[in-house]
Amino acid sequence: MSAPLIETIFQQGSDQVQSQYEVTFTAIPQLGGDFSGTQTLFLRLDKEFEIPRAVHYTYDVFYNGLKSPTVSYKDETEKMFKLDFRLDQGWEVYNVLNNWKNLTFNALTGIPGDKIATRTNITFRALGGDPTSQTRTPAKTIEFKYCGIKSLGVTPFNHESGDPARVDCELIYLYHTGDLVL
Repeated sequence: MSAPLIETIFQQGSDQVQSQYEVTFTAIPQLGGDFSGTQTLFLRLDKEFEIPRAVHYTYDVFYNGLKSPTVSYKDETEKMFKLDFRLDQGWEVYNVLNNWKNLTFNALTGIPGDKIATRTNITFRALGGDPTSQTRTPAKTIEFKYCGIKSLGVTPFNHESGDPARVDCELIYLYHTGDLVL
């Protein structure tokens, strides 16, 4: 006799909890300061992180009034993701990201930065295991390769709010590993 369905579901283990993740940056030596002296930069990230959806181009083939959607050999993935995090009182994280943005392209001087030297890798880790444990094992790791900063902004300040100021940042990437066969 096989196990009841509810027992089978229970034996599948714990669910991945949405709040259990971290995002880290690999250092960019040209930035100097705290960012270059550490291996990674942890953001004050406390909102959602949406993993970009992989999309293939499709086209339709018609024959005798029938339609057949077909996957083409073209990547239609939007190679961009957003980060939204609390602004630290000393603006240290914002200043590092703003310096990085200016290394990529300085809007005051019109001088572009080195395309490769101003890119970095950003790693997303979905954390598994016991949430009360001091050692958190990554259940899934996705590394976004050759990331560049596209935009950076601070939420409006408001005399009526007690909430922390926030930074929103859009980043582009070349490709990501973790669920792709390379």
